[in-house]
Amino acid sequence: MFTGIIEELGKISNISYSGNIARVTLSCSAVLDDVHPGDSISVNGVCVTVTDILKDAFIAELSLETLKKTSFVKIGSGAHVNLERALKVGDRIGGHLVAGHVDSVCVMSYLREDKGYYMLRFKPPVHLIRFIAEKGSVALDGISLTISSILDKEIEAAVINHTYDMTNIRYKRVGDLLNLEIDMIARYLDNILKKHTKEGNLLEGLKNIDILEEF
Repeated sequence: MFTGIIEELGKISNISYSGNIARVTLSCSAVLDDVHPGDSISVNGVCVTVTDILKDAFIAELSLETLKKTSFVKIGSGAHVNLERALKVGDRIGGHLVAGHVDSVCVMSYLREDKGYYMLRFKPPVHLIRFIAEKGSVALDGISLTISSILDKEIEAAVINHTYDMTNIRYKRVGDLLNLEIDMIARYLDNILKKHTKEGNLLEGLKNIDILEEF
């Protein structure tokens, strides 16, 4: 579990492939503190398991499924990546609860400086738009962002200067892929309502929920 508050901007120093596994070496320093093999680290929003620790890097393995569903399918050596260690019980949650399980990639369609901050727009897959709400949260490449507005097929979020300076957003260009994780509360709520909603009528579905029915 993560918070979406990036601790360090790392860099992929090497990727090697063997069968359906990609072995990735990530250069970094800050996130190596108190990290051991078997621990989890979010890399561009993807929860990976540390397999080896080097002096100034750690190694993780990515499965074929991860490669197919995330921006790692197009990432290469030299790429800058957002890093965050797993949340400890009792830590402050400055962003929102992020599982590190990417739902899909999305396309960055706009990034402009605007009155002291940056306005970012991205295009998610159509089937995920219903999970995104104004003032709600998403994780883009592991960064916790608050949605400012929902356009036709684009989602808009403001990126403050600190976030821009501390993450890989400053290296991104229009058309680049970003890893998208929707808010887990929205995912669970959607699953609950599917069971109780008739013909897509949300209010009718809520009326049909009986909190005692499972007892």
